[in-house]
This record gives sequence, C-alpha cells and structure tokens, in this order.
Amino acid sequence: MPLVLTSVGALADRSTRRALLAGPGELHVTNGAIGGLDVLEAAAQTQALDTVSVTTSKAPGGLIQSWMDAEEIRRLNALSPADGPLTIFTGTPAEAIAKFPANVNITVALAWATRGLGLDAAADDELMAAALRRTRVEIRADARQRDSHHEIVAGGPAGDFAFSISSTPSPENPATSGLTALSVTRTLRACLEGLRRG
Repeated sequence: MPLVLTSVGALADRSTRRALLAGPGELHVTNGAIGGLDVLEAAAQTQALDTVSVTTSKAPGGLIQSWMDAEEIRRLNALSPADGPLTIFTGTPAEAIAKFPANVNITVALAWATRGLGLDAAADDELMAAALRRTRVEIRADARQRDSHHEIVAGGPAGDFAFSISSTPSPENPATSGLTALSVTRTLRACLEGLRRG
C-alpha cells in the first residue's frame, strides 16, 4: 500500500525519516510548489550533482513566525517595495524547516529529489542525510513579491541546471502555495494508477 507524504519537511528529522522509509508500503513524496525535480533526480542517481541550492522569496507577511521577536516582526512589516529583498535565513533544509515549517517544505523535497539512488531504506536514509547537508537554502522577504518565488540551481558532472518558479499563494494559507494541493492530487492519482495496474 502506498504512503503519500505531504508534509515533506518531516524527512528532515532522522528518526521520522527512518520510520517512514521502513514502511509498511512504498513512500511517495510530493513535490509541493516546485518542478524540474525529475531532471535533478536523474542527475543525482548517477552521483552527478555536486551543488544544490534554492532561494525562496516571499511577501514579508507570509514569513512572520511566532519565534521572532518584536523588532524582527516590525522590520518585516515595515519593508517596502523600494527596500528590495531582505535575506532573513541562510542554512540547510533541516534548519529552514525548523524555523519556517509552513513555508519551506520544498527545500526538503529538493534534498529528497537530489539524494541519489538508494537500494534500500538504510541507504536512502544515509543519502538523504548527505543531501540535507549539501543543499543550501536562502529565504528572502520581498515586499515586491506577490507570489512565492523559488530559484533552484544545481551543478556537477551532469551539467548546470537552473529553474525559476513563481506560484500563487494559497488563499486559505498565504504561507504556502496554491500548487501544493495540486501536487498532492497528482501524486495520489499516480499511486491509484499504480494500484490499478498492479
């Protein structure tokens, strides 16, 4: 039976990741609001990616978190379009998901797609741990930004890759993209199709 993971940030936690990989059933990870992962996954499966990074830009209001102090919140609320983008985070996907759990599941999805080819759950766990260390994340607050914007860059022996994706925020939750639900639906359709064929 397939298991579809929608809160992809859970893969950043090693004990949770190991439990998910152990099954039962086959784990399917949704891509969320980003694309191009099939190309990067193919390159990673031949150990042909050395660098992977994602820069996410969002409207300041969608990045405000409960852990932020009053000055940080004031600074984000005061940003104007003339200020340009303000980098508020740099680090790894695991660090990003801990600070911005509703905003950056895509960073962990990117690490998952670029982990390489594991032959079993233990190998997938180790590959994911390495991918989480390798993947670099930058988060920017930008008052000019109406959509969620993601710049993905990867490179290595397979070549150089760059993807630019802008997706409309969800009307129900401006911290995430409206495409996220469509990504989940696509993954569920693929699972159902696989069950019908099997």
